[in-house]
Amino acid sequence: MPSQTHRGEPTSRHRSITPATPVRASDAERADVFANLHEALAAGRLDLAETDERVGDAYVARYRHELALLVFDLPTAEADRRRPGDDRTRSALRAIRERAARRPLAAAGALVIAIGAAGGVVEASVTDDGTSGPPGVAHLHDHPGAPLPR
Repeated sequence: MPSQTHRGEPTSRHRSITPATPVRASDAERADVFANLHEALAAGRLDLAETDERVGDAYVARYRHELALLVFDLPTAEADRRRPGDDRTRSALRAIRERAARRPLAAAGALVIAIGAAGGVVEASVTDDGTSGPPGVAHLHDHPGAPLPR
């Protein structure tokens, strides 16, 4: 059995077995490993049994290098998103999103113009004196003593 210090840590002659100086893992680092494992499960890189085993090992891991061993064979989230030609793909997707974002505004503008044009046609056709223009204007000129419409 390796000799230990009074705090239960390996003495300096046994520290070379592990990475230079092991660093304790934090809860946030464990959460990152859990997320990476669940992403791998969702992507089909791990099956449910292996994911459960690795998650269990992550709960009991004390050091960062122990966590790293659980995900060393999995691509990182950033590496998984980057693929050859990725910059062109992102540019094309960005252009599509921008065009799609403008479509509702263009459609709304066209609708307002169509409604306004239809309203103008209806107003012009309502006049009964055969002149074009808004109703009531021609009537004021034809009948000077007529009361104003309300």
